[in-house]
Amino acid sequence: MTLLIPFQPWLFYFSFPAKLTFVMGKRIKPYEMIDKPVQKITEDDVRYVTEGVRRQMQAELDEAVSRYGVKPYDAKEFFAICRDNMRKFPYFLPVFWPSLFAECERRFSENEAVIGN
Repeated sequence: MTLLIPFQPWLFYFSFPAKLTFVMGKRIKPYEMIDKPVQKITEDDVRYVTEGVRRQMQAELDEAVSRYGVKPYDAKEFFAICRDNMRKFPYFLPVFWPSLFAECERRFSENEAVIGN
């Protein structure tokens, strides 16, 4: 696609829609994984704690993928959202994204001018 940018500059803004879900994991307390004072921690202890953190994070990631990662690209849902937001239709297409960015910049500048006075 990079070779087509000189002919179609809007391809720079092209992306595929994806349904993103952000998941916060459980709080990790490495100091509770070891029962030694800080001064007596060895390199092997650090490796043990590191591996424990890695295992916990991987288990949480696997759980999140099995729960939320079943259908990351759902075309039916995407088109339903497009239909429900028909008045914003042009901004769905990458061709119109530069105008959307310009509108955001214009509104930001107007607000900045109002706040500055």
